[in-house]
Amino acid sequence: MTISSEYGTQSTLVAREYNYDELIEPFNRTNHPLGSVQASILKSDLENRAKKLLALDHEILRLQLTIDSSLKRLQGLNQTRLEDQKAHDLRQYWFSSVRVLPTDVLMTILLYAASAHLDSSSSPLKLSQVCSSWRTAAQDCPSLWNRLAVDLWSPKTSPSGESLDLTTLFGFWYGRSGTTSSLSMSASVTTELKPEAFRDFDTAVGRWGSRIGHLTLIIRTSRDGYNLYGLKIFDNFFAMPRGSFSNLEYLCLIDYTREYEDLLQDLPTITVFDQSPLLREVILRLPYAFYPITRIQLPWSQLRRLTIGEYIGFRNWVVMFFQCRNLVSAVFHGVRSPFDGDDVLFNFDEPVTFPELEIFYVHFEHSPSQDHIILNLLLSKICLPAVKYLRLMGDLHTSMIHRQISFTSLSTFSSGVYPSLRELTLVRTAIEMADLLSILSACPLLKSLALFLDSPPKSVLESLTLQHTPASAQASWVKHLERFTFTFHTPDVERNPEIDNIATAFADLIVSWAPTSELPRDRVLRFTFVMYDDSHRFGTRRDFLATEKRVKDIIHGVLEREILDKDLKIEHRVDIVKNGFDMFPIFDMEDVTAEDFFPRHRRG
Repeated sequence: MTISSEYGTQSTLVAREYNYDELIEPFNRTNHPLGSVQASILKSDLENRAKKLLALDHEILRLQLTIDSSLKRLQGLNQTRLEDQKAHDLRQYWFSSVRVLPTDVLMTILLYAASAHLDSSSSPLKLSQVCSSWRTAAQDCPSLWNRLAVDLWSPKTSPSGESLDLTTLFGFWYGRSGTTSSLSMSASVTTELKPEAFRDFDTAVGRWGSRIGHLTLIIRTSRDGYNLYGLKIFDNFFAMPRGSFSNLEYLCLIDYTREYEDLLQDLPTITVFDQSPLLREVILRLPYAFYPITRIQLPWSQLRRLTIGEYIGFRNWVVMFFQCRNLVSAVFHGVRSPFDGDDVLFNFDEPVTFPELEIFYVHFEHSPSQDHIILNLLLSKICLPAVKYLRLMGDLHTSMIHRQISFTSLSTFSSGVYPSLRELTLVRTAIEMADLLSILSACPLLKSLALFLDSPPKSVLESLTLQHTPASAQASWVKHLERFTFTFHTPDVERNPEIDNIATAFADLIVSWAPTSELPRDRVLRFTFVMYDDSHRFGTRRDFLATEKRVKDIIHGVLEREILDKDLKIEHRVDIVKNGFDMFPIFDMEDVTAEDFFPRHRRG
């Protein structure tokens, strides 16, 4: 077909198979209207394409309906299969070996899974309600009922829903524990309750007192933190006859309430545990007024582990500590500063030896400079030939001025010989570097050293830096060292021009120690660099991070440049601390009796 253009352009096109580009080419880049022939061809083509699109839409709809139908059928099949699988498993269960587990196996499972807490979803009471087999196994397993932890501020009910008083509750629980096994009890009380709520506590516990081996009593604060009762809640209990707990091995008394000095005359005297011949471990956190030995009487001389949290007066602490000659572990948080005249406590000539004491941690609170004479006199009267872990800490909550503890007699502490010492921590202390080096040279097995001294930090680091000459043989204590933490006081840390020099001295110390190390190649030598800024000028987090990064880069640069043994694994960490409370985790000296750390119910 020959088509003539109205504008003089002619093309031969087949209408059925026209070329779209050729058809509209003459009209591109112009405003000329389409010719009648071109318009006719395009209209015909549009109609054909509209019919094709409609046909495609119909086909798509048909397929979509088919898919929807298939999906519904698929969902139905899946649901049917799930129901059939459930029915199959239910029938298969009757052939399962779980149904015929021996009772001793069930008992083992229950012992592993059960919680001692009465209100827990995994308590023996709840587990015994799973099925008759579990109930039988639980009732036939006396050791499952040996431990009980209970919150005494909530009402208690039996499995049948009956209300239980304390005597019935303890009888219901411990009555299934056999007749000879040792029992463990943990009771937690809120201060919102009045003493009347515990009048039968002594009767309830007394029935089982001769079998109780572990006893924990925790008094928690009310919403306002104040109460007028505290340990008076247990007046009748503490007044029970001596010897009521003849098999007691572990005792924990925790009172989180505030001081109540107005009731000092009415506080109970704790004598019930005085004649417990098996008592070996004691944890105490009591109001300050409770600590006179006359108010809490325990068999101190037979104790092996003693932990005291919060605060205790210096005189009471000394009297208590010197009675505990057989301790293996002694941890004291918050020993108050001594008063004038307390030196009369040490009017004996020969030092007192604690032959088996391996762990000795003491945190002294509020120790002004005039107390140093008494503290050093105390140290000169203590001999610890077996000590392995020694931590002495001054006050971290007050200004640095006049708050260091001056251990001038530390070199004679423990007779100046530490053959077994593995860890030494001195925090907020004043000690001559010559004395410190003398102590370290007597510690051939030292693995951890942490220092926070009042001496200029750069001079301390330089004194500890080894000079690799024949005369440095006395530094053999570095050979087994795995961890060194160095802390120093630096007000306005972001602007202190000496920080870079101190960081360089710290890196030089690491470089001098590295060749001496005899650690296995799979062990890591860890160094921590801590800057303590208590100036209360709170910079931005960006400032802190920038300072930390600069110090890290200085230390890392020196180590990369100077350490030749690339196989030695060394880690170094940099911290900035603005609050005294944040220092305790650095030195592992948190008060383990604090409410944030102490678990709700603890078994010794």
